[in-house]
Amino acid sequence: MDCPWDRVLYSSGEFVEACGAIVFSDNNTVCLIHHSGDEEWLLPKGRRNCGETRHAAALREVREETGCNIMLTPLRLSTRAPHSTDPPDVPDAAREYDDLTEPFMLDWRDLKGRSPGGVKLVWWFVARFQNMSGTGEEQYEVKFVQCDQAVDLLTFQKDKNVLAKAIEVMGKQQRGNVMEAMNGNGVKNGVKNGSG
Repeated sequence: MDCPWDRVLYSSGEFVEACGAIVFSDNNTVCLIHHSGDEEWLLPKGRRNCGETRHAAALREVREETGCNIMLTPLRLSTRAPHSTDPPDVPDAAREYDDLTEPFMLDWRDLKGRSPGGVKLVWWFVARFQNMSGTGEEQYEVKFVQCDQAVDLLTFQKDKNVLAKAIEVMGKQQRGNVMEAMNGNGVKNGVKNGSG
């Protein structure tokens, strides 16, 4: 019997996972990398190693490419994934949870026409800059840019879209933090707190 929805199967040699982070600093800037050889402005990301969690891959890849130590930012996110406190039969529908360090965006890339082909899945996180631990990879120049300028500076439209969504998510987060402080409690508009 066929499934009622479209399905595409990829064996392990036909897909690759990558993880990256939108790295915000305290002065409303975001980390970009400039690949001088290709004249491209990019967001830091890279392939996940075998056995590595997505969280660990995002932290490592940002550190390797930029020299920045980062901390993934707990966010209020809408997700279809159930929370650990939800019943097992919770409906498959988007719900909002606080304090999640889950990817806020998935970028699915069809690599047909490129060797070796297949697909690439890029999981995007939001993070805060902590400190510098090195210089990063030599082919990249690291620059912290004002958020509005960073969107315009990025080379690829999909990266612009990812950054714009991260800025939107962070704006909602900041407004939620203000409301929580005004309310004086740990529940925001009836949304439960959870851990990712």
